[in-house]
Amino acid sequence: MSREFAKKRYSEKRSAQQGWRRTIFVFIFLLLLSGIGFGIYHYKNQFSLLANWFSERKNHLQQGMTKVKQLTVNKKAEPEPIHFEFYTTLPNMQVKPSVPPVEDSKRIAKATPLPTPQVKQPLFDPAEIEEDVSSQLKSRESRE
Repeated sequence: MSREFAKKRYSEKRSAQQGWRRTIFVFIFLLLLSGIGFGIYHYKNQFSLLANWFSERKNHLQQGMTKVKQLTVNKKAEPEPIHFEFYTTLPNMQVKPSVPPVEDSKRIAKATPLPTPQVKQPLFDPAEIEEDVSSQLKSRESRE
């Protein structure tokens, strides 16, 4: 049996159906590549047509326009120094000093000393609390 296997060639092992599958696969692959190529070519043409259309519209809109003459400045001339008016105006200004307001004796209340705080009684008396607690403890002891 091993001799029979060795005699067979690889090309003979393929069935006819596998050959057709390969042919169909190659055909689909070539069809796909040609579709991609056609799409790129079509896109380039559409892009150029679109660009031409825009340029024609732009030219059409600019036909009635005239160019405006612009004044040119001598670029070799040094720029004028910047002069702020603030630096000359401020030293020359005369500012009136502020006058403190006149104190009106009626409006100003005389300083009166604050009343001394009275010592407040505590809310509870510790001696009373101690008496209450001790009396309650005694009453409990007497009950028992």
